Amino acid sequence: MLFNDKINLWNKGDSSLDDYRVVSKTYRNMRKTLESAGIEGIVEKQKVSSIVKRKWDTYRIGTTDLSLSFERKEYFIVKLSPANNKNKNGEDISERKSKIEFREHLKSNVEQEANGDVYICGIPMIEQGKKGYCAPATCTRIMLYYGIEVDMHLLADLMHTIKGGTFRREMEYSLRRLCRGNPVSYKMLVSFRPRTIKKYIDKGIPIIWGIPGHIRLIIGYNEKTEEIIYSDSWGRWAKSRRMPYKGAKKITYGLYVLR
Repeated sequence: MLFNDKINLWNKGDSSLDDYRVVSKTYRNMRKTLESAGIEGIVEKQKVSSIVKRKWDTYRIGTTDLSLSFERKEYFIVKLSPANNKNKNGEDISERKSKIEFREHLKSNVEQEANGDVYICGIPMIEQGKKGYCAPATCTRIMLYYGIEVDMHLLADLMHTIKGGTFRREMEYSLRRLCRGNPVSYKMLVSFRPRTIKKYIDKGIPIIWGIPGHIRLIIGYNEKTEEIIYSDSWGRWAKSRRMPYKGAKKITYGLYVLR
C-alpha cells in the first residue's frame, strides 16, 4: 500500500465537465458509504501558507487515514496516509525550518562539475501533461523542493489556471499568497543578467523563467560556455537542458524567485 501519496481522480485540465458531474456524485456517495459504515469523518485544513489552505474530509480506518479533497469544478483527490502527524485541529504539524536553517539547507543542493556546470539538484519533476499547466507545475516543483506540501491542481485552482494557461498577474499574486507564513519571500527580478542568475543558483534558489507562452525553471549555469541550464515541466526528458545567455535573454519576459 502506498502512503502519503495522492491519487488525482479528476481535474478540470484533463477532463470534461460531463466527467465532473459523475465525479461529484462519486464523492458524495463515498462519504455516504463511509459514514453509513460508522466511520467517523473529520474536516482537516491543510495549511500551505498562512492564507492558503486546503480542506480534506478524513476518515480513520484502523491505522490509516483515508482523505478526500473535493473542490467544485477544480479537482477530486484521494490520499492514503498513516494515522499520525496531526494535532487536535487536524493541521499538519511537520516541523518548519527557520529562515537561516532553510537557506543553509538550500546551499547544500548546489553541485559543480569539472566542465564548469553549476546546478541545483533535488528539484522534483512534475509533468504538466498536455494542458497549459506550466505555471502551476513549475511552481509546485519549487514548493516541493522547499519542503512545502502542494500539488499542481491546488495551485491551478489558486492561480485560476485554465486549460490554455495562466495569466501572469494571477501567478504573481498567488506566489505572494504562498509565501505568507513560509520561510520564503517573493521577488520579481528586473532583467536577465548572468551575474544575477549565478547569485541565486549559488544559493540553491531556482529561478522561475517566463518566456513567450511558457514558464520554466533556470536551475544552473556554466560561465565557461556562457550558458544557462534550465528545466521544463514536460517530463524526465526535459529535466535538464541548456541555452546560451544571449539567446535566453532575448526570449525572457519575466524572472521570479522564492528566496
